[in-house]
Amino acid sequence: MKPTGFGGQVPDDKRPTRRYSQNVVPQAYEPNPDQPVPLSGFRLFAVVKTWMDEDIIEATIRNALIQGVETVFVVDNGSTDQTVQNAEAAGAVIADVYRSEFFDPMLTQTLVNSVVARESLLSGSEHVWWLYLDSDEFPEGPDSMSVRDYLASLDKRFRIVGATGINHLPDSKPEYSSGFHPIDFQPLSYEFIPNWSPPCGLRHWKHPLLRFDRRSYFMQCAGGSHWAICEVPEVEPIGGIVIHHFQYRGEESTRRRLELVCGQSSDTGRLPGSRMYRHFDLRLRSLDAVYAQRWAEAETESDGLVSRDPKPWGSISRVRRWYPHVDTTMDRRPEPEGVYDLVVGHEPPEEEVTQNCQPERKVVLLTGASGQIGTAFCGRYANTYNIVAVRNKRPLTVSSQYQSYFDPFASEPDDSVAAAEGSVFEIKADLREPTEVSRVVEVALARFGRIDVIVNAIGSFDTTTNFLGGALTHAPEQFMINAVIPTKVAVAVALGYWRHHDRDNARCNRAVVNISATASIDPGDRCSGVIFGATKAAYNLMTLRLAEELKPYNVRVAAVAPAPVPDIVTLERVTSAIASLIEGDENGRLLLMWDDGDEFA
Repeated sequence: MKPTGFGGQVPDDKRPTRRYSQNVVPQAYEPNPDQPVPLSGFRLFAVVKTWMDEDIIEATIRNALIQGVETVFVVDNGSTDQTVQNAEAAGAVIADVYRSEFFDPMLTQTLVNSVVARESLLSGSEHVWWLYLDSDEFPEGPDSMSVRDYLASLDKRFRIVGATGINHLPDSKPEYSSGFHPIDFQPLSYEFIPNWSPPCGLRHWKHPLLRFDRRSYFMQCAGGSHWAICEVPEVEPIGGIVIHHFQYRGEESTRRRLELVCGQSSDTGRLPGSRMYRHFDLRLRSLDAVYAQRWAEAETESDGLVSRDPKPWGSISRVRRWYPHVDTTMDRRPEPEGVYDLVVGHEPPEEEVTQNCQPERKVVLLTGASGQIGTAFCGRYANTYNIVAVRNKRPLTVSSQYQSYFDPFASEPDDSVAAAEGSVFEIKADLREPTEVSRVVEVALARFGRIDVIVNAIGSFDTTTNFLGGALTHAPEQFMINAVIPTKVAVAVALGYWRHHDRDNARCNRAVVNISATASIDPGDRCSGVIFGATKAAYNLMTLRLAEELKPYNVRVAAVAPAPVPDIVTLERVTSAIASLIEGDENGRLLLMWDDGDEFA
């Protein structure tokens, strides 16, 4: 049964009874029109409040990314554990870190709103949807839609969206394991309806989606995203999204965290007479009952009890994940020690594979994205592929989630200008560092749910043509960058994703396209350095061997080897050749590109 507000209707007798200030929104609700007029384009960002959330924050960020969020900003209340580090590793931007003597929601909300205002203005976009989250909240759109797809379906009149709250409960060990969606450990749930009357009348627990419009009044998130404040009335759509709430995770860590907040030995302080800790007190008092599954004894703010009859979430198989979904009663659930070993060769059900594979717009992981070949590929194919552009020190010159381009002479600037230019998903990483390759792969999978193609354009060039002249000076680094690192990227994707999806790989025609050079087979080439040619020759052999290893998983590996670019072979020819290998069927082959034509070797 769908919870009310998650695509459902609310009878008139459920309208709010409390009177609110004229500036509190939403003040009305309407159905989305049968023929809505949506925005032509918008950005979607998220902001997450954190404090001592090292166990959950990675999954929170990955869920936001897989729901279509471009960038996740974190506002941290001085965590002393690994919260900030784990958030950065998952791909978040640390917008602010502050320290206070106690949890002050008004202060926190002010800092969050300031991040939203600042980043909205800096984005240069006309319209920016913001998703406000606590660290234990996992949103999703209705009917298996992503949050972004749902927002794109709304009429542009709607600037605020509510969410039905679903509280989840632990009913077995382990209660949670970091890195996974908590719903795979806690499917048991009930709809949470606060005992205070929500302002919208739809029984929405929160209103976590607010839209910044450059040409309209700014909406301030208020009350922990339960409502908002605006100079003009705002209307919300009937329906909205759902937020899965996981407040009880590992028993030991949950107890420790709540004791720090409101326990007898807490040194964080509390304001005299304040009621801000009431819900934390209720959680702390209810821990024994919750972890013993005595639901009737656990207290909440809704009706004094958790629920006498919680039920498993009915659409658990349709919840989006950033890893292959496996039944938690079998391979997916770790042992109590937290060790996880996915069974090699396990494949999602047929219908899941088809749903997750969208060959019409492939996800391309591009290394060396800020080099000349990478830049040309992004500029030409950003509207054809979903490009994950990995770069190090040199900034990108194409639109990404961090910047966009617009026409300064247009009478009414619009996000569609940036969309027309093409946009990539940018990841800054130094792939020479031991953990960066795995981080890049994890962030890409979290953002798009899959990787269809790897284009390895990363490389280092040295024109020293003889050994006695010092060619060996930079040989180790060139071998590392030109051969080892791109192969490590392909191996990481293969081990972490492709080897579990052989049928999916075949349907999506997944492939690795490496960038070599004619210098790798032409000893007479005096335009390129001797070590450069040697590294590319080694890369050719690694390409052929990798093609053999990935063939059983239905993943192709091929390489493009142009003569010096752009002196002899143009960037347009090279990028066209890369695209042809992506869409073709070549495997274990080297495409040599000379001044007078191309040939396969």
